[in-house]
Amino acid sequence: MKQIGFTSAASRQWRKLSAATRAQIDLKIVSYAETGVGDIKALKGVEGLRLRVGDWRVLFTVDGEKSPFMRWVIAATSMIEETMAKAGTVRANVQFIQTPAGDDLAILPRADYDRLVALAAEAQEDADASRVVRASLRAVKEGREVVLPISVADRLADGDNPVRAIREWRDMTQGELAVAVGISQSYLSEIETGRRKGPAGLQKKFSRALGVPTDLLID
Repeated sequence: MKQIGFTSAASRQWRKLSAATRAQIDLKIVSYAETGVGDIKALKGVEGLRLRVGDWRVLFTVDGEKSPFMRWVIAATSMIEETMAKAGTVRANVQFIQTPAGDDLAILPRADYDRLVALAAEAQEDADASRVVRASLRAVKEGREVVLPISVADRLADGDNPVRAIREWRDMTQGELAVAVGISQSYLSEIETGRRKGPAGLQKKFSRALGVPTDLLID
């Protein structure tokens, strides 16, 4: 099975979701990672896919065959009803009239109009999704974002201290991180247990030492 990874931006979005919503989405993405089956649509103009999960959209890329990783970008959109409308069907139902003023009007059944609106909304959603994926891939390539295993993203979403969760993911001891940022291990312990926050300058040091964006470390 492909491993599931969240970009740091996606992880920040993941933390904002309710536990029930995360469970609903998690069920679908794990199922797709295991089986390759799901309500999937390929995005245009970018090597990305969109998975529908109720009112939510999971935007992601799948790395090459030799890579075990699957990257995910979580994005919320309004519910777009699926439609099987065909442009040819709509055209067949259109009636053209001319007003006394000489204006040409096209009249079509309400159902066909609603399908055209749905198709336009679908096209806009596709364009927005492709833009998000392109920006995510560029941010990872440029080092402005990192990819976190789903286990780390879940720990952060469940309220675990970000410094501790990412330190353990980076396989660093408290002593090693404390030395790297120039504080005592006891001070670091207080930060990781939530008794102290630490100034903004210290958060930037944690960011450099752990190799993650600073805002990922903010509760």
